[in-house]
Amino acid sequence: MFERLWNEIGPYDELLITPGLFSRPDSPTEYYAAITRIYVSTPSSVLNGRKNWNIPKHLAHFTFTPISSTRTLLTVSLPSPSSPSFFKAILKTKFGLPLPVRTSWLDTTLSRWLLQGRGFEFLQLPIPILPSSELDYELQNSSDTGGQGKSLKVKPRASSWMKIAKLEKADGEEGKNFGDGVDWPEFVVYTGVGAVIDFRGEVGLDFPVPEVVE
Repeated sequence: MFERLWNEIGPYDELLITPGLFSRPDSPTEYYAAITRIYVSTPSSVLNGRKNWNIPKHLAHFTFTPISSTRTLLTVSLPSPSSPSFFKAILKTKFGLPLPVRTSWLDTTLSRWLLQGRGFEFLQLPIPILPSSELDYELQNSSDTGGQGKSLKVKPRASSWMKIAKLEKADGEEGKNFGDGVDWPEFVVYTGVGAVIDFRGEVGLDFPVPEVVE
């Protein structure tokens, strides 16, 4: 989950999932990540991600409600005013000094050896055009929401400082699962495990021009 306070296309929020790593039949020892579900808070981010990188973005409404100095309630719902939230959780920031994080560390010889071909590289498959029911006024009749029609490989670069946070059930919510199982998958966060990276300051995140994969 990211709250981007600054970006070339303006500030926006996003909630995304990368369910794991996969390989292609013609290169079984090379592993890639993929963003398979993602919601963002602005139409321009929807169009930009779909058009340039085959990222299957959908529009959603994000609400951040401070509960205390270390706890914030996050709710995410579909754009319709009457839509209930499909994701609700409390973000609890842990105490401690912020730590640096750099994707460039994954390019070192030691990292490549440890990861055994599992790097920070995304392979985004072709995506369909958004259905008319999801098109915002800025995206109406835009075929660009269908991406480039071919698989795209991209290696983003990130640089920032972080603190580990914890994902907790919202007050009054029953069960252990997060997500409604329809618009967002249900999942469980194990007790005591840091689940959210709380980035401090401006996040340097760059998605370069992708490589077309035939």
